[in-house]
Amino acid sequence: MRASFPSVPMMLAATLALGFAGTPAVAGEAGGAKLAATLSGASEVDAQGVAGKGDPDGAGSFAGRLIPGKQQLCYTLTWSGIDVPTMAHIHSGAAGKNGPVFVPLTELGAGEHCIAIDKTKAADLVAKPADFYVNVHNAAYPAGAARGQLARK
Repeated sequence: MRASFPSVPMMLAATLALGFAGTPAVAGEAGGAKLAATLSGASEVDAQGVAGKGDPDGAGSFAGRLIPGKQQLCYTLTWSGIDVPTMAHIHSGAAGKNGPVFVPLTELGAGEHCIAIDKTKAADLVAKPADFYVNVHNAAYPAGAARGQLARK
């Protein structure tokens, strides 16, 4: 009886289906997994979970994509109706809950920016994006001017 082995194309396809270091590949390997958030001042919460603590005029958006092969998060962050942001982050925290900084968004200028991200953090963001939120801070609202929960796009 002859042993049966997978063909080279089948082995290659199986290898490509596994991402970096044998972890499941993120959707659309070339473009990565896409995440998005719509930011508003009304979505900011205080330490007790009371909503509406951001800038009432605050609005914005976050569009990001995780590129697993390069361990990068590329993102575009926009805002309006608020003073110029001093910092922005992705935080751990479900809707209505505050949490610690998970990934600092170090580039605040216009256009797309790419930053390094640990593969474990990337996997966490893809697995449960609603457990994380993006917010922007400024001098008038140091705890957060506008916030939005992440979602898969």
